[in-house]
Amino acid sequence: MDWEVLGRRQVFGGPWVEVLLDDVDMASECSSLARLTGSVRGLRVNEVLRAIHRCDEAPVVVVDGFESAEDAVAGPGPAVTVTVCESHVGAADAWLEVFHPILRADESVGQRCGWVHDFREPEVVLRAHVDAWLGRLSGLDLADYDDWAAYLSAAHERLCTLHGLEPGHTGGGGAVSSIGMAAYEGGYGGLEVALHFLGHAEVLAAMGLMTDSPDSCC
Repeated sequence: MDWEVLGRRQVFGGPWVEVLLDDVDMASECSSLARLTGSVRGLRVNEVLRAIHRCDEAPVVVVDGFESAEDAVAGPGPAVTVTVCESHVGAADAWLEVFHPILRADESVGQRCGWVHDFREPEVVLRAHVDAWLGRLSGLDLADYDDWAAYLSAAHERLCTLHGLEPGHTGGGGAVSSIGMAAYEGGYGGLEVALHFLGHAEVLAAMGLMTDSPDSCC
């Protein structure tokens, strides 16, 4: 993918702010806000932290994914922002293929390689989770369910069965547990909170930690 390079800063036509986090312990005990800690410069509405892989190398590149080329010039800001190290610049291509990507070199990104800040509406991000990994893992089609809560509950139960866990399992700290917490929150209409748990589950699943995880993995 050919990325448009604009340097360290890009002036946007609409208001948006970026979060600068010192650390995120995505494998710590789950909480309703996924325990985002650090020095926050600002928070754009609907921001959700996700991860496309785990890498301990220092990220040196920020890629902003816009809905269109016009948005990159005069829009409200990127739909997603991905941070990657030099070795994983190409790894973001598939993830960003539906966007208009603009690369920003920034040696002080303060993030981790593979982190994704997703600024889209909650329903859009939930759909993206299903398309990217949850549908494949569970083998379930969102179209077969009446709503998000029903789908997340069914996905959790299917994964419990596949991994030999008790129905309703939410212990052990693995991806299945986090999906169970997302299903619980989704059942009460808390889509924003459910997204934090799905983001937690996404990185654990990418690492193969489906049923258990160490105290700190990423």
